[in-house]
Amino acid sequence: MLSASKNETEKVAFYISDCRSMGIDVLPPQINSSYWDFSIEDRKDGSSAIRFGMGAVKNVGQGAVDLIIAARNEGGEFTSLTDFARRVDLRQVGKRALECLIKVGAMDSFGDRRAMLDTMDQMIAVSTSHFKAAQSG
Repeated sequence: MLSASKNETEKVAFYISDCRSMGIDVLPPQINSSYWDFSIEDRKDGSSAIRFGMGAVKNVGQGAVDLIIAARNEGGEFTSLTDFARRVDLRQVGKRALECLIKVGAMDSFGDRRAMLDTMDQMIAVSTSHFKAAQSG
């Protein structure tokens, strides 16, 4: 139900409000937990919650999310911003998508949003040099 209208901001807001009024937790997008669509996430305490999908974040496309999920599936959760930049080709994710993921809090586990936004160009440069070196052998 939620994924069918994820690109319609008003409907998403309505559904989230409806879930919360029924006592269903809706968790924010998270780089180590979210998928493209909204998903059900089991918690350690045995309860379940709905995890916001990265595809519902404005300016974040399917290709960017697919790259992030593929890197996460291959190497496990991202442990730091440097780990993320070395495992995900940020040239392909795009600066705008990365900026939007930071702004909505999807990368809060890596530190302060303002600091990440301030170092975003350096993060992309690290990723670019890493992937260029890997391509050239």
